[in-house]
Amino acid sequence: MKFTTVSNPLRLSLQFVLLFAIIFFNFGSGTTQSVFAQSPSGSYGAAPLSSPPANDDFASPTEITGLTYTNSLNTTEATQDTTVPFTDPDNVGPCDGKQLNIGNNTVWYKYTPSVNESIAVDTTGSTYSPGVDLDTYVAIWTLSGGNLSLVKCDDDNLVGFTSQLSFLALASTTYYFEVASFNGQEGGDLGVQHGGNLVFNVNITNTDVTIGGNLRGSYYVYPDSSVSDDYGISDGPVHVVSAIGSSIFTSQRALTPNSFNSIIGIPGNQVTTDYWFTSYDDVGMITYLIIGNPNPVGSGLTALVDVYIGGVKRNVTPYSIAPGQRVYPRFGVSDGPVHVVSTNAVDIFASQRAKYLQSFNEVPGYPGDQVTSDYWFTSYDDVGMITYLIIGNPNPVGSGLTALVDV
Repeated sequence: MKFTTVSNPLRLSLQFVLLFAIIFFNFGSGTTQSVFAQSPSGSYGAAPLSSPPANDDFASPTEITGLTYTNSLNTTEATQDTTVPFTDPDNVGPCDGKQLNIGNNTVWYKYTPSVNESIAVDTTGSTYSPGVDLDTYVAIWTLSGGNLSLVKCDDDNLVGFTSQLSFLALASTTYYFEVASFNGQEGGDLGVQHGGNLVFNVNITNTDVTIGGNLRGSYYVYPDSSVSDDYGISDGPVHVVSAIGSSIFTSQRALTPNSFNSIIGIPGNQVTTDYWFTSYDDVGMITYLIIGNPNPVGSGLTALVDVYIGGVKRNVTPYSIAPGQRVYPRFGVSDGPVHVVSTNAVDIFASQRAKYLQSFNEVPGYPGDQVTSDYWFTSYDDVGMITYLIIGNPNPVGSGLTALVDV
């Protein structure tokens, strides 16, 4: 049997996410090394076991002594634990809104943090066969008075059949990590996989998502990879931030019955006091301006904002936007360009959302301090669709600065 060292960057493929998703990426270097085996038949994985792995039962979990932690093992010979009093839990959930059957090929880990920690757990990189995800679920438990209590669980992440979750671990509390092959939902068909090449990862989270001032998710984003999530709410503004100060980038993807839209996040170090849009149509479609205040809650930096459309001020008094809040006015006109400006020099950010029949589109505003003299588009199609270029002049009326433009 030939052993080969394989570099495993723990990549998550970027795929669309239904309804609403935040997608963010972490740049960096570094890999986790695992030893895998290749047999003469061409199959691969950790070396096959002739007996269950040492952490097969709840009574003998592998203890995690520090984070970051990665463990690779073959779970083909792992069993369903029937040892009294701690049999593998059945009817596990709610887990992604489902109640799950007792898992196949279960293994266990435990961890006791010395301080409160935001922890991310995943099985990214686990395979049932070459190119096929190992269909896992992960459940986090605590033990008290001889009873297991579910903290959190996850069946599938949003890009495959491996699992991904995060939770706040409290100091001096022992957490038990159950990792199993998915065995179907309660009352449904049983799972078809029975173990495989498990990669189990536990990390301190490095990226936070706050929506409407509330923390909605914490994640560990591996170098040169991405994670995706959705939240089932309608709120804002949205703030995606690296908890360790590393470079990330992010986008938001939305699906409606007949359309798809993706918008990139506005870099936090590039927010400014005014934004431009080339046009605004709240007659032929439904169009909102959304204006947010990115300053921290409690900073006292309330933004006072005016909106000009077609050179005409459209609000009677400035919009007052408290830190961490937003407004979304409509104006019932079709005109342009649009200028959104903070009158008291407090930083803001802005986008324009439009609904036309069953389609939806959102675009960020041009930061006023970044407008320039030329722009590029990758393509133009006025044959297979109807396509306009819209070119605006952001200079003040009366300035005499008429733009002469070639295309």
